[in-house]
Amino acid sequence: MPLALSDESLSMLMRLSEPLLPVDRSKFLADVAHELKDAAEIGDGLVGRVGREVQARYFRPIDLSRGTGAGRHRK
Repeated sequence: MPLALSDESLSMLMRLSEPLLPVDRSKFLADVAHELKDAAEIGDGLVGRVGREVQARYFRPIDLSRGTGAGRHRK
């Protein structure tokens, strides 16, 4: 059963998915939906809290230690 989300909640989830790897975004959204499926009321606050909790499971910071040192601005 699809979730009924407000425009604000949907926008919030899209913003929370932006820093994730593209391959993880659909899994992130599916996990958020799974977490919200049994909620009595789904408001923007609940969606934000659950979205941030689920985002933490998927967030992978960039590993700067693996750089080659050959950036496009380097001469």
